[in-house]
Amino acid sequence: MANSFNQASSMLTLPKACISCQHFTHKGIAEDKHCPFVASDAWKPKPTKTKFGSCSACKADVFITEICPSYKSEPYVHVVAVTNRPEPMQPHQPPLFV
Repeated sequence: MANSFNQASSMLTLPKACISCQHFTHKGIAEDKHCPFVASDAWKPKPTKTKFGSCSACKADVFITEICPSYKSEPYVHVVAVTNRPEPMQPHQPPLFV
């Protein structure tokens, strides 16, 4: 019997941002004045915190919703385009040479 494994169906869909980048390592949750998330219920306040971590390419702490030129997708992740945040967690310069 032939193997019916379908790679596309086993892929995880994530935004094309730090959360799905190979350079990202999760650290925790931090206050974020540009938090993009919405409340789970209408009577709850808008969330004010976003997950963050460190970027080994930029050598800085980043929110999971940031986008940078050093982005490299994790294997088996199907990425979808998203709008970049107004400002990064920390100012950083992506490397000129990789």
